[in-house]
Amino acid sequence: MENSSRVEIWVMIGSVANTPNSVAFIDESKRNGFILVASLVPIREVVSARKQMEKLLLPGQSRLHFRKENYSRKQEILRTVNQLPVHHVIVDANEVRNQRIARLRALETVARFCIQEGISQLIIELDESHLTLDRKTLGNLAFSELRYFHTHARHDPGLWIADTAAWCYAHGGSWKHLLNNRSEIVV
Repeated sequence: MENSSRVEIWVMIGSVANTPNSVAFIDESKRNGFILVASLVPIREVVSARKQMEKLLLPGQSRLHFRKENYSRKQEILRTVNQLPVHHVIVDANEVRNQRIARLRALETVARFCIQEGISQLIIELDESHLTLDRKTLGNLAFSELRYFHTHARHDPGLWIADTAAWCYAHGGSWKHLLNNRSEIVV
């Protein structure tokens, strides 16, 4: 029963109680289901966070993609992400079998969460195959104060933060705990 499937929100790396005036960088993982991550960075810290992530690029790289990095690079990237003033909101829609529906429900859930928390800007990694659905989903919410942008990951290093969190959470085990060793459900 797809309609009764649960979508959970996990808030990791601290409480989101102090995240208004933040930007939500959004990426996903489709490993073993569907997970959407919104990495919340305070507006006053966005430029610095992007610069810290850009410093991690190797010669010839146009972006970081966590799954393509070797073990030692993953450790280095994760250390940097863990030092940033970021809160990760993880929407776990693994129980929804259809990935299109999972994305729709997860994106709607994260958008409503952001509105509730006073976050009005979403930057979403561009996936042309989901663009129409994303626009419809966010447009249907009719939140005039919610601004969203789709862009390629190579154009915004803030998206690399969400990519790292999504990969770590989806892989579970020690990776999930290296990202953060405490979490709470806030559904």
